[in-house]
Amino acid sequence: MESAISSFPEPYTASDSLSYYSRWKLIKTLRNKFWNRWSTEYLSHLQARVKWSVHNSNLRVNQLVLLKNPNTKLLKWNMGRILEVFPGNDGLVRVVEVKTSSGTLRRAINKVVPNLCLFKMTLQL
Repeated sequence: MESAISSFPEPYTASDSLSYYSRWKLIKTLRNKFWNRWSTEYLSHLQARVKWSVHNSNLRVNQLVLLKNPNTKLLKWNMGRILEVFPGNDGLVRVVEVKTSSGTLRRAINKVVPNLCLFKMTLQL
């Protein structure tokens, strides 16, 4: 600092500036614009969208699977073995035929959970 303040600052006269209400509306509008732009542009980049970005292997014949059932608990889901796979036009498996203790069922792959631990054990045998 070169020297001490020797005089008071000029008083603020808002003769040509905005009134308090207009200034408040302007600040509120700017805040809303900033928030909308920030939430649409920046926050959307923080949330990773991983759907279909990771390629999972197709289900195979003789693979052990669990059959999803929304009416039962996870530990009560039936286990089965894939007998036949039905690929779609794109070559990806869309439907499987599964043999369970109660019979043979045909299920879409979103209703089937591959049991990877048991599948790895069967590959080693």
